[in-house]
Amino acid sequence: MDEIKYIGNNLKIIIDYPIGSLSNDKSFIYPVNFGYIKADSQKIKTYILGVYKPLKEFNGECLAIIKKNNDDNKLIVVPRKQNYTDEQIEALISFQENNDYIIIRRNTIINDELINLASFLNQTYQSQLNMIKKQIVNIVINNSNDIFLIEHLLDELLNIPTCESERLYNYLCGYLDKFNKESAKYYKLEYKNMWN
Repeated sequence: MDEIKYIGNNLKIIIDYPIGSLSNDKSFIYPVNFGYIKADSQKIKTYILGVYKPLKEFNGECLAIIKKNNDDNKLIVVPRKQNYTDEQIEALISFQENNDYIIIRRNTIINDELINLASFLNQTYQSQLNMIKKQIVNIVINNSNDIFLIEHLLDELLNIPTCESERLYNYLCGYLDKFNKESAKYYKLEYKNMWN
């Protein structure tokens, strides 16, 4: 959906159906200005909200995209710094649009990106935790007192902000305490500074 790139940008709209125009099939009158932007070799249909007089052209900011099931997407353009809720947009375009669309805004895109980032981080953290768990199991099974390795694993766990890493960290601190009380005390203090 290439139209996403227009969100937040100032656009020049050519109006072919000013307010009060009769639709081609004569089934309704346009209550808002309706036009298009020229994009490459195509025209992207555009609703103008916030200006309630007939226009020939308009320069405004793209607030949102009407994402249609049939891919005939449309832009919502408003005067700069003006805002409309989804409900207001739905009411203003209901003369022509059914319920076969969703409204996409900049925050929708940001939320999707954050969800994707969170998913990526979760997979990365889980992969790191699985490697660390294997090393901890080997340490415990072999009753290893390799202080350097234990401290290294504790340092790695400090950088993974999950409940599971916190649990493993506390377990490993307790294990370290059997071999080096000073080091265990240091890492318990680090834990308090990082997570409390």
